[in-house]
Amino acid sequence: MCSYINKKDRTMSGSLLRTYSVFLCLIFSTAINATIINGSNVIDVYGKETQLKGYDNSKINVYAGSKVSWLYGYDAANINISGGDISWLTLYNQSVSNITAVDDLSWLLVNDSSEVNIFGSGFSYANGHLSGLWGNGSSFDFWALKESDLSSGNVSSVLPDNIRLHSVSVPEPGTPLLFLIGLAITLYTAQFKSNKDIRRKF
Repeated sequence: MCSYINKKDRTMSGSLLRTYSVFLCLIFSTAINATIINGSNVIDVYGKETQLKGYDNSKINVYAGSKVSWLYGYDAANINISGGDISWLTLYNQSVSNITAVDDLSWLLVNDSSEVNIFGSGFSYANGHLSGLWGNGSSFDFWALKESDLSSGNVSSVLPDNIRLHSVSVPEPGTPLLFLIGLAITLYTAQFKSNKDIRRKF
């Protein structure tokens, strides 16, 4: 499956087979019938879509539970992602994507004057690979490149300036647990004291 080709290989060094496989996926994606959204139309994605293309000033909203193989933005299309599995997200022209969370994203490719806003924390970028935490505390890691760098194999450790990182606070995972433990101790202590007082009366 295209989204998982050499997913564990985090380096861009020298694999001709890997590059060949990536381009086969890109070529294959162009041969598939796509769902086209144009004008000022809006589509909400909750299920499975093979290929989505947004043009003009259209808006595509991708939610948790969805699965999209190829997602493209052209012209001034707006793509908002708050969950789901996406194999390829590719932006052209002045299209914009805002990503607050995604369950799995394999490839993010930018072109022209397109813009991607990623909201999270603990960002790290090396050799074309972006990782960090979403606002809900879940981790992410995916390839984030200019499409021209992917095709040329010229990948640096500098994040493309089309991709903008916005820090958001991540909830401490232990806070709700500590609250429940404290509440349990308080209730137990109160119950123990109450039983002790009752025994003293008798």
